[in-house]
Amino acid sequence: MFKLAGRSWRNAHWRSAGELEIWSGAPQMLRRNNVLKNKMPKTKVLEVVDGDTIRGQGKVFIRLAGVDAPETGTKGAAAAKEFLDNLVTGKTVTYTNDALSYGRVVGEVKLGSKSVNKEVKKFVKKI
Repeated sequence: MFKLAGRSWRNAHWRSAGELEIWSGAPQMLRRNNVLKNKMPKTKVLEVVDGDTIRGQGKVFIRLAGVDAPETGTKGAAAAKEFLDNLVTGKTVTYTNDALSYGRVVGEVKLGSKSVNKEVKKFVKKI
């Protein structure tokens, strides 16, 4: 347990860079200092893996948090992948680094000020 500004943080630990990671509840809710300071990482999208996962430069795989797109091989999967492909492939996006799942970053992806997660959620509801 760490003490920070007089408060106890049971679910916190120090990163090697000396920054404190604060876990608020489950690991899926991880928020890092750079996100809190509005310094979101950027990447150019190289490919869309499926309807809710993209691959950026440097082998960064990002799963769109809160998006439940159809799985590959099921009805609507190709349409969801094509929608996301048209939206982000070849463009530079910013993303939050909320959690890690199966070697992928899970977070909110933004294209400028537009939330890619919200756009894909809207589309998935239609199919």
